[in-house]
Amino acid sequence: MESNIGGATDEELLEYYNKNIARVKHILVMNDDGNSEQNRKEAEDLLKRAKDGEDFDALVAEYSEDPGSKSQPEGYYLGEGYILGSQGSMVPEFESASLALEVGGISDIVETSYGYHIIKRYENEKSMFDQNKEQLVSYTKNDKFMEMLEEWKASADVEVKNELIEKL
Repeated sequence: MESNIGGATDEELLEYYNKNIARVKHILVMNDDGNSEQNRKEAEDLLKRAKDGEDFDALVAEYSEDPGSKSQPEGYYLGEGYILGSQGSMVPEFESASLALEVGGISDIVETSYGYHIIKRYENEKSMFDQNKEQLVSYTKNDKFMEMLEEWKASADVEVKNELIEKL
């Protein structure tokens, strides 16, 4: 039987989860040592290896300087403006690049204030969906509300009287 949590069915939540949330892993080559040219070259070499089909998880385990790669080997789950669960937050450049990838896709080098990232998107795990259903309800409801708001604004017959506004 299909459950309905907070006005959203499991099917709606799962659809939202798979459409709007990306599970990603990344290799981070930090750029805080003053050797940006050398660090960039290292990232380019790792990118080539990843795109040539070398095991991405093994590259992450061996080369990523992100502590989260070690503490969260299953990857990060992120949506637009948020991280699912309690995984911290991501810089906008990382988030945008992650959400633009298709499952299985590998980004080009993404430069952020932390350094150089090579990101791979993975298929979302059902267990993460189950663990974060309540959070997904909130995001799904907010998404539906924003869609309705846009529809209302588009259908509203609003006349702006600039001459009256200017007199104020």
